[in-house]
Amino acid sequence: MMPVLRNTVKFLVAAIGMVFLIQALGYPVSGIITGLGIGGLAVALAAQDTLASVFASITIFLDRPFMVGSFVEASGVQGTVEDIGLRSTRLRTAERTLVTIPNRKLVDMTIDNLSGRTLRRAVITFRLDPASGSGKVALLLEDLRGIALAHPRIEQGSFSAHALPAGVFGIDIEFFFYLTTGDYLEWLSLRSEVFLAALGLVEVHGLKLAPPPGRALQGQVTGQG
Repeated sequence: MMPVLRNTVKFLVAAIGMVFLIQALGYPVSGIITGLGIGGLAVALAAQDTLASVFASITIFLDRPFMVGSFVEASGVQGTVEDIGLRSTRLRTAERTLVTIPNRKLVDMTIDNLSGRTLRRAVITFRLDPASGSGKVALLLEDLRGIALAHPRIEQGSFSAHALPAGVFGIDIEFFFYLTTGDYLEWLSLRSEVFLAALGLVEVHGLKLAPPPGRALQGQVTGQG
């Protein structure tokens, strides 16, 4: 904000000083000011979009919905904020493209500052063979909750492991939890770590994953023939 305010004050001081100088030289200041006012109005009308972006920039500076380096999503565009200018804001997307959004539009958008997350939700789902015994499934669910209780990066009290019916195709297991990280790459690594541990429990309890629905249906038809 300081460079903007400094340049504005310099312009105002120079303009006022010019008016006093013209008046001291004996020229009709009122006529000149009237002419400048009409010309300034025409310029303002022609540059109203630019002026709107400048005022929007001031709003962003004061409100601070994000900062340079924040990872945000605005109207379906995700990227890292590289620059916040007087007229526009630039985002670097995951595809390494540079998206420029006018600030006058940005202030009216719903902005999701993903860098402000303290937790990230993760969901692990897999389907067990329909012949899986209920006792083994119950033990599996208990051990999944044990993983969440013992893991140092899973938010306590925010996890759940339960079984869902999937008809003849099997038994769906859903395990969701919150990881104490806001970084996307670290979240992927931690989620993978928990998934492998859950998959190991399936093997420990002697359970099998269900085949894809198409393959299971084919097996049933073959069996009937």
